[in-house]
Amino acid sequence: MAGFDLTHILLDDIAIQFPQLKMIVAHLGHPWIGETLVLIRKHPNLYSDISATLQEFNTTTGPLSRELCLTPIQPEDGYLRVPQGPGLGVEVDESVINKYRVA
Repeated sequence: MAGFDLTHILLDDIAIQFPQLKMIVAHLGHPWIGETLVLIRKHPNLYSDISATLQEFNTTTGPLSRELCLTPIQPEDGYLRVPQGPGLGVEVDESVINKYRVA
């Protein structure tokens, strides 16, 4: 099937079979960002960088991209400031992750 990818199904299986194995999904799994967020919530041994979402500023009006951070990252004079908080540098709204989670 065109556009169908099994990577997330395989990652889910590997995370279940090897719970001590820490895995990092590059670029937040782009273009399967939603699926990657689900897996990260499900498996404490699965991580991701966010380079795909912050490398280029997302100008879409989708609710997930606008609601995910408690303090949205705003462009200033055509630039984005690198977030200075711990971890991802931004505070993620857990209720938004739960809202869009696929069980």
